[in-house]
Amino acid sequence: MVLLERESQVRRLREMLADCLAGRGGVAAINGPVASGKTELLHVLGEHADAAGAVVLHATARCSEQQIALGVVGQLFRHQHFSPADRERALRVRAEATAIAPCDADLQTHGPAPAQVCQVQWQLLRGLSLRRPVVVIVDDLHFADSASLDTLTYVGRLLRTDRLLLVVAERDTVSGSTTTELSWRTSLVRQRHFTRLRVSPLSPAGTRELLTQLIGPVPAGGTAATTWHRLSGGNPLLLRALAEDHHEYAARRPSGGRSDPSEPVAGEEYGRAVDACVRRAGERFRDTARALAVLEASGSHRRL
Repeated sequence: MVLLERESQVRRLREMLADCLAGRGGVAAINGPVASGKTELLHVLGEHADAAGAVVLHATARCSEQQIALGVVGQLFRHQHFSPADRERALRVRAEATAIAPCDADLQTHGPAPAQVCQVQWQLLRGLSLRRPVVVIVDDLHFADSASLDTLTYVGRLLRTDRLLLVVAERDTVSGSTTTELSWRTSLVRQRHFTRLRVSPLSPAGTRELLTQLIGPVPAGGTAATTWHRLSGGNPLLLRALAEDHHEYAARRPSGGRSDPSEPVAGEEYGRAVDACVRRAGERFRDTARALAVLEASGSHRRL
């Protein structure tokens, strides 16, 4: 899999994987806009880790499950490398977690998972890492429940000399809008084994390169690539949606149609992709998008 303009991030993740295999643990947080390729980076890491013989534990946080205590962490212990007794122990701790109050002095979130609960989860993960290297991958961390954030933060502080690598992906958020501010940006950012990897939208050059893969060569002297970049903002998901609309339009375009067949057409796929991005970006973005839609129809969108 080739990830355009993501070479430095892939290289750093592979370095951290090599450190993990050598007994030097680490934590990495991948940040970026919605649909900018963070999940693809996690997939690439998982493939490299699996090929290297590590145990890869996957979890994905979901907005609809934020009220389930340790719901994200519970996904990790469903892996076949944990014995039935280990899984039962993890589930029992999850059921008891809400009965114990948190401690603000630990720089944890305000969730129901203090150190004594997190320690059980840590012991299970570390025990597995004594047998084989372990790579823990958590996607969409911004949707994680508070108790899981506490556990992941606790584990992240302790794995310096273990064959354990923790990598999470979270979208960009507005300051103060999520509980991840306390756990990741306050507690782990000062740790030497913590790395933050930034994923930015594609540049105009990267947009042109992706377009070449999706629709074929784009004329260098025209305005097509600039228009594609403006409509997508360099977002790979939106670019792929525009490419699908392009192919759909090209298939039914009458002879003597547009003079430049490489110009983008924003059709149904593009609309669905924009809607998906807006919904995943959160309530404030949805409100802004709705306001733009109303003001655009009235001809006064510049007032926003």
